[in-house]
Amino acid sequence: MFLFAAALACAPGCSASRSTAPHAVLVKRDVTVLLTDSLGVPAAGLFVRATALPDSGGFGALSTGSTDDAGAVRFAALSEGTWAFACASGVAPGRAAGSTAVVPGAERAAAETLVVRLTLHTASSVTTRRTLSDAAGPEGTFAQVVETGALAITDAAGACTIAGLPPGRWTLAAMRYGYATHHAPFEVSSPGSALVLPDVTLRWLALPPDTGTGHH
Repeated sequence: MFLFAAALACAPGCSASRSTAPHAVLVKRDVTVLLTDSLGVPAAGLFVRATALPDSGGFGALSTGSTDDAGAVRFAALSEGTWAFACASGVAPGRAAGSTAVVPGAERAAAETLVVRLTLHTASSVTTRRTLSDAAGPEGTFAQVVETGALAITDAAGACTIAGLPPGRWTLAAMRYGYATHHAPFEVSSPGSALVLPDVTLRWLALPPDTGTGHH
């Protein structure tokens, strides 16, 4: 009887075999960023940020490094997916560089190293105003460019300006505890731009009273 029961347990199609599924292997690759100024001269000693664009849960990895004398910085083992690479230098408006790139998965050769080239240009800025749906004071709302990490906090009027932005397509996220995060895509089409985004009202989420927010 024992041998018969064991044979049944190992038979094809049993519940144990159906629950086993292959796991996708996450591919990781080295990425080298080459940073130059607008004349093509390597930019040494500058801080470069690599950000994995957030997933559906709002999470994204972050890695940082500084360029060497050749204007290069190496990021080891970045996971497959879309990454943003950004650098800002100097007092506003200063200079900035940025780009997005896809770290390929298993469809590309495993030994391949991705090279991303960034060029510094006169930095741009974006100004925005964020109010709250329940007329609470808008001061203290966080506004961040998702891809570059540039951050500002709104004043008493709900306004703020984020500087140090490179040309490209970016996303501004407005965040405040208890309110729905708002994402606004925008484009810096030329260096040295001063953009103004439309006003946005953040929606109160009506959290349960025991969350400790102190909101009424």
